[in-house]
Amino acid sequence: YVYFLEEVLVIAIITRMMQLTLMHGICEASSCAFATCAFFLVDSDREGARHNGDLALSIVEMLNVQNSLPRVYANVYGGVHPYFERTEDAIKYHMKAYDVGIRVGDMTYAIINGYFYCGKSLLCGRELFLLKKECESIIEVATKYKQESKKTLLLPIVQAILTLIGQSDILMQKAEEMITSEFNLERGVWFFWRFLVAYIYCDYNVATHMLEKKRESEKELVRKFTAFGTIDFWEGLVFLAMAKKTKEKKWIYCIQESLSNVRNQAQSSPVHFRHRLLLLEAETASITGDVEYAAERYEIAVNAFDEYGYTNEQAIAYERAGDFFVSQHDGRAPQYYGKAQALYSQWGAQGKADHLGSNIPF
Repeated sequence: YVYFLEEVLVIAIITRMMQLTLMHGICEASSCAFATCAFFLVDSDREGARHNGDLALSIVEMLNVQNSLPRVYANVYGGVHPYFERTEDAIKYHMKAYDVGIRVGDMTYAIINGYFYCGKSLLCGRELFLLKKECESIIEVATKYKQESKKTLLLPIVQAILTLIGQSDILMQKAEEMITSEFNLERGVWFFWRFLVAYIYCDYNVATHMLEKKRESEKELVRKFTAFGTIDFWEGLVFLAMAKKTKEKKWIYCIQESLSNVRNQAQSSPVHFRHRLLLLEAETASITGDVEYAAERYEIAVNAFDEYGYTNEQAIAYERAGDFFVSQHDGRAPQYYGKAQALYSQWGAQGKADHLGSNIPF
């Protein structure tokens, strides 16, 4: 609870908890201490975060912990796991933590794990109509148990789903009017989902504005919302889109930073990040004028997304490849756009599929 009020105090508290564990031995609370430590370490010391996270999970298993399980899973599978494993691999653990949290009465962390489940499922390309029902069910539970602040984390996910399936026109609304949370972390989460939907709909000015608002709301936070380890990939795509659109050099520096971060992620977890890196490299080559290399990279990228990517990411990769080939008057463009449209429909994002169909430039 302190985390949402004064983040720095959490570090002092968990340090003391870990010190007491080393002095007197492990107990159920020790699992929370090591899990929270892992959560805060992951941005600066990935291996240290993994070690502390594994230790927390071991304590939960060894002591057959139930009361603390939702908190431990939220920190480890929600904050550390995405940097080392595929996002979808953690989804079942968040649903387990959601169920356990309801059973033991930890409604706050039950809903937080429900949020992780919904957010990760959206980024993993889970079928949108099914996911919408699951999100609405968790929101009903949050409402029943008066978890209003945590419910605000779920609302932008539902709004994003509605927009993608074509049942809501969130792009015409002002995000600031929808965001009521007083907590900067929750505001950052709101801005991210707004940013993501705007990018998918190719509204790059709105996407950039939402990204700026996200960064502004999180500037005082030690740990920012990283979209489960994928924020550098999504930011890189928007920076690249803006570089193409405006021709302004300032975006090049942003692109280089995103590329560097995703390249590091691809080295530590190639299955999770290599295909994303390939797409960023293809997009980068397209704006630097290396047409032959860009064409080659797009081909490799879409094949990698076919093997490792999620349906939603596959669709985006095919659409970006289509954009490139149509700019080169290349006859392959229609097949890439067609594949992208089919993948958006498969995902359940019929609103986006129709949007693409009406905006294909031929």
